[in-house]
Amino acid sequence: MNEFLRYNRFMRNFRLHGFFSVLLILAASAFVSCSSAKVGPKTTFVNTNVGADGTAWTTCVFSSVTQVRVAEVSGINSYSAFEGGGGRTLEVAAYSYDPETGRISIFGLDSSKRYAVHVEGTYKSPAVFVLAENECKNPLVMVEGRRAVPGTDYEYDASSSKVRMKIPLDLDGSSFEICWFSSQKDSAFANRAEAFRAEYDGIIREWLSEQN
Repeated sequence: MNEFLRYNRFMRNFRLHGFFSVLLILAASAFVSCSSAKVGPKTTFVNTNVGADGTAWTTCVFSSVTQVRVAEVSGINSYSAFEGGGGRTLEVAAYSYDPETGRISIFGLDSSKRYAVHVEGTYKSPAVFVLAENECKNPLVMVEGRRAVPGTDYEYDASSSKVRMKIPLDLDGSSFEICWFSSQKDSAFANRAEAFRAEYDGIIREWLSEQN
C-alpha cells in the first residue's frame, strides 16, 4: 500500500505543530495493502487525490502502469471507494503517465467534483520517488523505524526532486515514510508507517525543528 497524503498548512510558523498533528491523525486512519509479486517485477499501487485540473502524482516511479481507477469522493483522503475493486477502471486512452515526474493526467473529469485515483503497476528497484512541488532542501526519509542516511541509504537530486533509494525497499512490505513541503503544502508518502509510529513521530519532530 502507498498513499500520497497532502494537506494545507494553516500557518508557516506553526509547521512543527501542524505537520506532527496531521500525521498523528492520519496514522489512525485505515490503510489498505497490496502484495508484491513473488516472481518477476514487483508491483504496488498508489491511492491519491486528483486536482481540479485532472492531474495527480504517484510519488513512486512506476516502470509500467497496469490499471487506473477513479472514484468521486467526499473527503480529502477517502480511498475506501477503491476497496473490493471499486471505482471506474479507465481505458489507456483516458489517461497519460509521465515516469519522469510521476504525474498522471486523467482526461474528461468534471472539474466541479472531487476525485481520487488508484494507480497500479510495476516499480523500479531500487525504488525512485519524485517529490511533487518540493521546496525542502533536505526531505525526510525514514525506513524501518530509523532516519535514513543520505548518501548511504538514498540519494536526493534537488534539480529533479527525486529520491533514489540505494538500499532494497519493498513498497508493500517495508515500513517507510517520506516527508517534504512547499510554501503552501506539507506532504507525506508512506507504507506501514503505523508499525513504527512512535519512532517516526520523534524523527519528524527533530527534522521539523531543523527547518525553522
